[in-house]
Amino acid sequence: MRSRSKQAAAAPPAGHASGKLPFDVPEVFRRLRAAVKPYPEAAMFVLFDEGYRSVFEILVSCVISIRTTEEVTLPTSRKLFAVARTPRQVAALTPGKIDDL
Repeated sequence: MRSRSKQAAAAPPAGHASGKLPFDVPEVFRRLRAAVKPYPEAAMFVLFDEGYRSVFEILVSCVISIRTTEEVTLPTSRKLFAVARTPRQVAALTPGKIDDL
C-alpha cells in the first residue's frame, strides 16, 4: 500500500498545476456520437423532426413511449396524429377508434 506522502509527491503533468488534464469537450462529443451511431435515433427526436412539435404532441408521444417500446412509439404516434393532433381531436375519438389505430 502506498503512503499518502508518496502519492502526493508524484509530479503533475507539465503545465497542469492540479495534475488533471483539461476536459476535452469536443473529444467527449466525438466519442458519444461514435458510441450511439449504430443505434436508431430516438422516436421523440424523429417525431420532432417530422413536425410534431406542439406541447400536446410531445406529451402524448412521451406517454406512448413510456407505455410501449421504441419500435412501437413511432408508428403509433404517427397513426394517432394522422387523425388527431389536438386535445379536442383526440377527445372526440372513441376508445374503439383509438384501438383500431
